[in-house]
Amino acid sequence: MEPLVLTLPTVIFRVDNDIFEVFQAEQEGPLRVPLAWLSIRADPPKHGQVFLRVGQAAPPGPVLYGPDVRVANVHRGVLISAADEPQVRALCAHIAGWSGRAVQS
Repeated sequence: MEPLVLTLPTVIFRVDNDIFEVFQAEQEGPLRVPLAWLSIRADPPKHGQVFLRVGQAAPPGPVLYGPDVRVANVHRGVLISAADEPQVRALCAHIAGWSGRAVQS
């Protein structure tokens, strides 16, 4: 299977087999999380931006992405444009479908 890649102005999200990766220009290395442990908390938009906490689930639950998702201490903060959030949500919905998890509305 080809890797899934979402490239935004400040971040690249990449899914390859069972690993989710986050690349940011201002960070030295990528964050890598197995899909089985992945969680992404999306804070409500403020000033046209959405703050994402991407990391390991604490503990892994049925919801992969949303405002109520719990993320463990090992995570990466990612600030994206609110206009780009639907693309991130769509990528997460795709991943959630593979893993039998959900995306919170």
